Parts: sequence; structure tokens; C-alpha cells
Amino acid sequence: MKIKSIANLGLVAAMVAFTSCDKQKRQDKLTSAVDSVSYALGLDISNQIKLNLKEANNAAFIKGFVDSEDSLKVKLKKEDIKGILSPFFMKRQQEAMARANDSTATPPVVIGNTNTSDKLLNQIDTVSYALGLNMAYSVKPVFEDINVSLFVQGYEEADDSLNVLIKTKDLGSFVSPFMQKKQQELMQKQQAKAAIQAEKEFGPLKEAGIKFLEENKKKKGVVTTASGLQYEVLKKGNSNKPAATDNVTVHYHGTTPEGTIFDSSVDRGEPSSFGLNQVIKGWTEGLQLMGEGAKYKFTIPQELAYGANPRGAVIKPFMPLVFEVELIKINK
Repeated sequence: MKIKSIANLGLVAAMVAFTSCDKQKRQDKLTSAVDSVSYALGLDISNQIKLNLKEANNAAFIKGFVDSEDSLKVKLKKEDIKGILSPFFMKRQQEAMARANDSTATPPVVIGNTNTSDKLLNQIDTVSYALGLNMAYSVKPVFEDINVSLFVQGYEEADDSLNVLIKTKDLGSFVSPFMQKKQQELMQKQQAKAAIQAEKEFGPLKEAGIKFLEENKKKKGVVTTASGLQYEVLKKGNSNKPAATDNVTVHYHGTTPEGTIFDSSVDRGEPSSFGLNQVIKGWTEGLQLMGEGAKYKFTIPQELAYGANPRGAVIKPFMPLVFEVELIKINK
């Protein structure tokens, strides 16, 4: 997982967290996936900081990362971090753009930071410390079991080609799959939590939706599929039906169970085109039943629509949706 600029450090920071980080004896082996990823992240961040902020105070960065665990030790307020980092890197970017547009400009002379302690003696020290804090604050919710000692060790050993435990070229194979899995797990937890909360707040609406579907499926001409999708053929089409990955052009009219319109290409007077793998599940399934020229009425259960997630002011959590859809053509 590579970071293209210091400004993007927050993207990686949002994918990790930490436990505790007392100064410990160097580890010469990585015995688990957590250890490997923790070390690899520290190594990668160090490489990127050296590339984009050559005069960074590494001791201050590490101090900021570690201090974030202890509100009594932290030297900067959380709400002040953005005010320190944003102007600094914005100025750097503006200076770089000005040099790029000036054919006579020479590369800037980078003066190394003479402060090797974690004391904040100048602006670069403060920026380095703020970067460490920002990373720690951003990463904490996602990867709770990171080995902070190994993160710091990886950060410190970026220039130690003899003792480094992971080669730079191998960082992606350790980090990317592991962090993608962690991110998916976090999203699933957040979605489950949101669904539970929505169930508490909108339980009656969910029950009303179930009742609406039960009544609707009894109507003449309504067919219910195995997934629970309900449809009624208003006009038959030809035998040319789209696949789940096809792009189609349609006219549609979408309403709530009560008949409130929330979206309508018909009312806009212009058909819409999109891929069937880019829409809600009810549409993906339903459009594949239709031949070109057909017009169907779909009553889509909330599980095949937006579930517990509201959309705008009209579509409530757990709400079934009703669509009249005309398949104009399959786009090749």
C-alpha cells in the first residue's frame, strides 16, 4: 500500500490503530499477520515521510503517535492538528507549483533538521509531531490489535537495509489484503450497528412494509420470485433480455408504497442508461426478466432495495419501493 504524498497519509492512517507502545527490545521475527502488517505499515509510512518531508523529525513523529494514547502527555489539542498540517502542506504545494511554472527555478535546498530529540523546537518538529498524532487518532477505530512496538520498529528501521524485516517491494503483499479485510469487517460492524438502531427507530415502518408486500402479492397478475421480488407484466417485450452485466436504457417511475414519487425519468422526459450491476438488487434481478420493449411493474422488498439505509427525505429505512419500468433497449 503506497502513499503518493504526505497529504495522503490520512488515507493509510484511517486503516490502522494501536494497543500500547512502551520502548521494548527489538524483535527479529514477525510471528503473525498482525505483527507483519504492523511492521510493514511503520516501514511504509517512514519511507513516504522521507520522500515527502525530508527534514521531518522522526523522533517527534513517533512521540506524537505514542502520546496519543495518553491525554496527559499529548502536546497538541486534537482540534488544532488540522490547523497545523493544512497550511503547512498547502504552502509546500503552492511553492512546488510555482517552481514547476518557472523555467529558471532551481530545486529547493533542504536543510536537515538538527534536532534529533522529540522536543518541539521548531515548525518542522511540530508538524512531525502533529503527523504522528493525526495518524494515531485516525487509525484507532479500525485495527485495534496492531502491535505498536513493531509499527515503531518498522518506522525506525526503514534505512536499515541489513536488519529490516520486510523488503520495501514486498510491503503491498502484507498490507493490502490484510487492511482490505479489516476495512470490510469495520464496514460490516457499522452496518450491523446502524441496522439495529434503525430497527429500534423504524420498527413500525418495517412492519408496515411487510404488510404492504403481503397484500400486494395477492393481487391478480402479480408474480413473486424466490428472492421476494414482486412483478407484474404491463406490456410484453421481445425475446432479447439483458444479462446482469449489460447496460440498458429505460424509462421508469418510482414511488413509495403510498404513491409518493421520489424519482421518475418519465417526468423528466428523458430515459436513463446504466449498468445492471450498478443498481439495487431488485432492479438487477427484475430487468433480467424483461425483453426489449417490455414494461413491468416491480414491487421491491427493502432487502432488495436500500434496507435500513434511508435515501433522501422520501425513502425511509426498511421501505419497499414500487417502480414501473419500460426497457427501451439493451446497449451494446
